[in-house]
Amino acid sequence: MTSIDGVAVIALVKKDGLIYDEQSVNLRFADAHFYNLPLGNYIAVAKHPALNPPEAEQEVELLARELLEVRYIYSEAERQLLRIQVTSHSLDS
Repeated sequence: MTSIDGVAVIALVKKDGLIYDEQSVNLRFADAHFYNLPLGNYIAVAKHPALNPPEAEQEVELLARELLEVRYIYSEAERQLLRIQVTSHSLDS
């Protein structure tokens, strides 16, 4: 599957209510990677207008130089965005 209704899922990170970075999700692995984010608190979001609900979010705090991976999980049969998983990986190791 390369898209849902011809539209890619979007992942983004917000800080202080503003979108800091946004990208189309890699649909082969259903994830997006964000590099070189400044330390601090973020809200990671995955969204698509044809899913119910149209977006899912999770708070994350970056305490060191980390790659932030945002992965979405959805049910294709019900077209439901179930949740997202946010994982961070150290860039210093």
